[in-house]
Amino acid sequence: QFFFWIALNTALLGAPYSVTVLMGGGERDAALALAVTMSSALVSFPVVARVAARWGLRRAFRLAMGWMAVVLALWGTMAVPMGPFTPYLRGMLLFALCGPAVAALLTLPNALVAEITDTDFARTGMRREAIYFGVQGLVVKSALAFSALLSTQLLQHLALVQGRRQVQL
Repeated sequence: QFFFWIALNTALLGAPYSVTVLMGGGERDAALALAVTMSSALVSFPVVARVAARWGLRRAFRLAMGWMAVVLALWGTMAVPMGPFTPYLRGMLLFALCGPAVAALLTLPNALVAEITDTDFARTGMRREAIYFGVQGLVVKSALAFSALLSTQLLQHLALVQGRRQVQL
């Protein structure tokens, strides 16, 4: 979950750069790209719930992590011209494809922790929900903080590289 949050938050924090530099869009388009991601997530909530009910929370979460890994791997091809898909169109499609993983990340971890606390109670007879949810909160907040640091460093590096390219032209 830690790395999943880092990947997602880094992608979302880098959205303005991705949209304006890689996709060739404007600042308004960055907001549109995030709206596309959230709309896709909203539509994906029922699908995530059905997959979790059918296959189990753990398998559904792993599937969502795998999906996000594939989408983020394709993210690196955003600016590469490919057939009829412009970088802008392909980028918007990739933002939309992030939606199911976002939906899973917003719903499944708490359900997983609840399942873990039930199992722990059955084994030990002790109610320790606060400890489990507290640790999960610490993990999520640590991942968000680390991804913010990582994002700023990546964006600074990319801006320097972009600046050097402009100077060399």
